[in-house]
Amino acid sequence: MPINWFNQNDIDTALSVLFVVYPQKSDEYYTEESEIVISKPEVIEYILNLEANNYCGNDVLCVAATIIRTVIKGHPLLDGNKRLGILLGESFLEQNGYRIRAGDNDFEKIALNLAKGIWDKDEVYRWLRKVSSVQPQQKQK
Repeated sequence: MPINWFNQNDIDTALSVLFVVYPQKSDEYYTEESEIVISKPEVIEYILNLEANNYCGNDVLCVAATIIRTVIKGHPLLDGNKRLGILLGESFLEQNGYRIRAGDNDFEKIALNLAKGIWDKDEVYRWLRKVSSVQPQQKQK
């Protein structure tokens, strides 16, 4: 099955969701008036170009692990990189017919382990293999 790759609209939607759910920090307080600032657009461009580079072949879980790692370690935003990395990884999997069976604490642990350098893409990939499954309507007969 071909991969449904991200486009700029998918990234913009994720950023909008991130902003609504998690307002950004402004002067140490959370405010609705603050905005998401992309400080390293090249990180977002990297994610958008994974298809052109045929990254991971057709392994959706590998691509999702790469997206999560790239955003968390690449810091494209001034604030919210861990949340955005998890959100984009989960969105990418859902877009490709996968479901993740994990709670918020699991996602937080993954994000923190990546940010601290305890985990790398391979650990995220192994974790995704354990907690992800193809949604029933997507299974081949």
